[in-house]
Amino acid sequence: MNRHIFLNNDKSSHPKFNRQRNIGGSKKNEEENQDEIEQNEIKIIEEYQKEKLREYNITFYAKRKNRNIKRTIKFSKYIDIIKIKFYGVFSSDLKLKFLEKYGIIPIEYKDFNKTIIFEIVDSLLFEYFKNHIQTIIESPRGTSYQNKEYNILALIYKFEFIDSKARILTYINEGVLLNFIESVDSVFIEQKGTLFNYLEEKKLNYSYSEDHDSILEIQKIKKDEIQFIADNFDIVKAITSSRTQKLIPGYNGPIRDYEFEVELKDYVTTVGIIDTGVERIQPLKNIILKNNIDHTGNGAFWDEVGHGTMVAGLVALGDEFYNNIKETYNAKAKIFVIKVLQQDNDPLDIPRLLDDIKFAKRNYRIRIFNMSLVIPNAKKYNETFSQFSYELDKLAFEEDILIFISVGNFNNDSLKSLIFDEPHPDHDYPDFFIS
Repeated sequence: MNRHIFLNNDKSSHPKFNRQRNIGGSKKNEEENQDEIEQNEIKIIEEYQKEKLREYNITFYAKRKNRNIKRTIKFSKYIDIIKIKFYGVFSSDLKLKFLEKYGIIPIEYKDFNKTIIFEIVDSLLFEYFKNHIQTIIESPRGTSYQNKEYNILALIYKFEFIDSKARILTYINEGVLLNFIESVDSVFIEQKGTLFNYLEEKKLNYSYSEDHDSILEIQKIKKDEIQFIADNFDIVKAITSSRTQKLIPGYNGPIRDYEFEVELKDYVTTVGIIDTGVERIQPLKNIILKNNIDHTGNGAFWDEVGHGTMVAGLVALGDEFYNNIKETYNAKAKIFVIKVLQQDNDPLDIPRLLDDIKFAKRNYRIRIFNMSLVIPNAKKYNETFSQFSYELDKLAFEEDILIFISVGNFNNDSLKSLIFDEPHPDHDYPDFFIS
């Protein structure tokens, strides 16, 4: 039986909002932080880290073994790929260390160089990786990474083997894209030639250019053929789709056909989309609530720039839409539209918006909001949080709600202003994103 604790604040009490929470702190907190810093300097291998590494290790070698079993084409050599997530940025210095010590070399950088896809180029050296992971897992309690030959493994947050499942990102049968690893060695050329022969034998129409040799598109292909390619061709690192919307004839002209529907369950929560409005396109019609808030007077369901509709789709469908091709998706949320802009550069009425969020919570019981908007130059380098941020934080605290704010939206003018008007090393790429 699973036991759960339900925490419910007394609704009649209104504790004072602490503007400085998580900033600064008492002398006791300072002492605790100092103790934590000193403990981290020792770099003890925590027991939970060992347990996580044990899980990753078991899964890694199970996937690797299973992939070898599923291969039906024999090549002179195979390419094994490992994905490693690091706590920090993977530098050129680390690239050399991991190659020399463990025989792996980066072939793709993700998450601002914190997630790296490696090719195992030296199987003998990679055995040291396996042995060092095992040594860490079996180390006595209180063991330190310091001065150990495996100390660079302390930088690893997670690792996993790239099997067929990790390669197949779609089973759609039209417009399938094969993304190749970047390599020019003999095994790459061998597998590529065999892949082209397979496509010819199956009479699959495809598009490929030597000028853009990292991608190949197949016009139409069966699901079992996609699986076969993923199981046998190591040079294919990802199988995706180029699917686009279709237009079908309508009484008043062409109608967008999205080729999928969204099913709404009773228990699904409601999310307030603070944006440029949301179009009531066919798949989203039954999940967009009739009640709405419109600052513009032009209609909450008219999205002039398309941004709010896109955000609503992301909220409602999640990553399932990109990972799986279906005729019907389960909605992750219902949509309550709060239209605050008509054009993407319109002024934002912040006082009214704050009142509207409170109104939506108290009158429509909405407790989750998404706001993916840009306020140019709202915060300079090392400057304290803006008054708007403070008001949103205060509102979330007082009304017991969640407000998700996009931090990735940053327009070109704001970026130029940071570089030229507020020069600082952290404004240079890629430090701008990670500092």
